Amino acid sequence: MSDSKNKSCWDKFEEIEKNWENQPITFTPFELKVFVQEITDMIDAGEKADIRKAIHNALYFGEIEKRSQEIKAGHWIEHDLIEVEDDD
Repeated sequence: MSDSKNKSCWDKFEEIEKNWENQPITFTPFELKVFVQEITDMIDAGEKADIRKAIHNALYFGEIEKRSQEIKAGHWIEHDLIEVEDDD
């Protein structure tokens, strides 16, 4: 996955899904923690470990964590709300 820092979690997951058999997966430390916890929770619940679901959730929560850290660091843009009237 080249240039993975600029891809959304959905783009990363789609890329993994396309080439599932041969695709290496690189997790951030946070994503790895979520992945391991997802698999552990599935096994503890007596469920079959759904690797794809665990990967998806790890990437998704990693994206949320990344955005949260950006906001905390002050990297956000304030937008004015535009009110629109409903035609109904």
